Amino acid sequence: MPLPFFEGGKQSGSPRTLLPPYEALTGSANTTGATMTIEQRPGAKSGGPAPRPAPGAAPDLTRTQSFLHETLIELKKTTWPTREEAWRLTSVVIGVIAVLGLYMGILDLVLTRVFNLINK
Repeated sequence: MPLPFFEGGKQSGSPRTLLPPYEALTGSANTTGATMTIEQRPGAKSGGPAPRPAPGAAPDLTRTQSFLHETLIELKKTTWPTREEAWRLTSVVIGVIAVLGLYMGILDLVLTRVFNLINK
């Protein structure tokens, strides 16, 4: 039985579309239009342990090289923010933290004085 967030395809080599979690639970239309396709190699088994490296190969080195190679591929696909966007978003985060810190400080001061008046 396929997972609830997969649509179509069997667990053989056919591609399956990965739906956003909200859509998978509600069945509503995908408003962003973003989908991800996952393809399995022909003849590959679904699930189970990863295949073992060839005899004589250093398994940890092979896995590490594979991981780093796949990481670089994914980083090349990433859309990075511009310098202006990064500064703008950073200033928004710092501003929100400052406002929340001020709010919590004032709330702490007020509650401290209220409890001191009650306990006198």
